[in-house]
Amino acid sequence: MKLARSPLFLLISLCFAIIIFGTMGAAYHYNMFQRGGQSVSVKRDANTSLVATSSSHTADHSMWMFTTVSFGPRVAGFSFEYKGVHISPQDMLLVMVDDKVLFGRAAGEFGSGTWRNTGLITTAGIISPGKHTVSIGLVTTASGHSIDIKSLRLYQSSTITATHNLPSMFPSMEIQVSAIDSSSTQIELLLKDPTGNIIGLNHPAKSTDTRPSYYTTKESNGTSSVGLFLKNTVPGLYTLTLIGIKNVPFVVFFGLLNDTSNNQTRSGIITAGAQYQIHFSLNTTNNTMNLTLPEFPLGDLNLDGDVDSDDALLLAPYLNTKVQGGTSDPRDLNHDGIIDAKDMALLKASCTNQNCAPKM
Repeated sequence: MKLARSPLFLLISLCFAIIIFGTMGAAYHYNMFQRGGQSVSVKRDANTSLVATSSSHTADHSMWMFTTVSFGPRVAGFSFEYKGVHISPQDMLLVMVDDKVLFGRAAGEFGSGTWRNTGLITTAGIISPGKHTVSIGLVTTASGHSIDIKSLRLYQSSTITATHNLPSMFPSMEIQVSAIDSSSTQIELLLKDPTGNIIGLNHPAKSTDTRPSYYTTKESNGTSSVGLFLKNTVPGLYTLTLIGIKNVPFVVFFGLLNDTSNNQTRSGIITAGAQYQIHFSLNTTNNTMNLTLPEFPLGDLNLDGDVDSDDALLLAPYLNTKVQGGTSDPRDLNHDGIIDAKDMALLKASCTNQNCAPKM
């Protein structure tokens, strides 16, 4: 009892309380990897996202893949295969289990284009048996760089006891809408991702990328664009909502920054107050991300899947004018550089229902 009332006990208790409560809510921070004069640190931001920075990088770029793994009481560690894609020697591969950094490797040691194995990443005596989150990250000099990963293997001594298939390190994606014939932004965007997060108008993305996640820009031809930039994508179904401020033709660009073969566009005409939705998906096949967009028929200017009198009404105000949007202008259906009766005739010939009646 005397100890409980002694100044020494009170001092120890006060110090313990300061340590416990002083660290609550603070961001985690780790000096996690050093090699060749470079150092990398990682922390959790206010949104519990992992953010990594390198002493050699002028920008803060990192992307992460997370998976839950059950570690048995006799598991010695794990390994996985990886392959650099569009990387530079300054990029670094990082591996964490929960909040412990267990592995780091500079991209200059493995380069691009060849599958490699990490070798055994030891967990015995470091983490307790049970379910843990394995985080594999890439700290990179550019948002277009990425790394493919697969086949996480658990080991008991030198024997493989379990194998987990891992997805690709998902690339960055950009969506940009250009308003044709307009020097100011006339369209706003909202994007809902597979996890339910919303990015866009009044919903700024929580990103550490140096490039804004929601931005407006003026093109060299005088037209205005609004765009979304997703630094880390996830597989699943996305919903893009276009919100019209004024009547304007537009082109939507979809692109994965490390695979230009997936770049696609869709176009139409939007009116003030109208909202169009485009549902698209990102999925992996053989560790490659695939972008799947719906196909809209020729003349479907409001992107509702049908060609009808509603589309004809959208086209009518632009008849007998020259094309301003090049070959991607949705109003020039026959691509002859003029919006005229020939385009209207082509639209009506493509109508889904008899007499171009709108769908009920």
